[in-house]
Amino acid sequence: MKIARRRPLRRPSKSWLGLLAVGIFLGMTGLFLVHSNEISTEGFSLRQLEAEAASLKREISQLRAQIATARSLDAVEKTAEDLGLVAVRETLHLSRGGTVALSQLTTVDS
Repeated sequence: MKIARRRPLRRPSKSWLGLLAVGIFLGMTGLFLVHSNEISTEGFSLRQLEAEAASLKREISQLRAQIATARSLDAVEKTAEDLGLVAVRETLHLSRGGTVALSQLTTVDS
């Protein structure tokens, strides 16, 4: 029976170690660039959303001002005038005791 001899372990040459170090460095640099790109993209999206939120807040403020203007007495009177409504000249109060009913029958001749 033959006994196999063990080969002595060879140390990797310096060129392989250098290539391995360069490969690790390039891999880490690539990961860093990908991560930096993702962060900058998210930052850009965040700035866009903040600008849109500020714009919507300004619009809400303007709409609230328009609502307040439309609810003012002058605006209501102007709208009533435009619709042809007139101010009440005399107020008539009815008592609760009597029955008030008005019936009018209109027929349309065909």
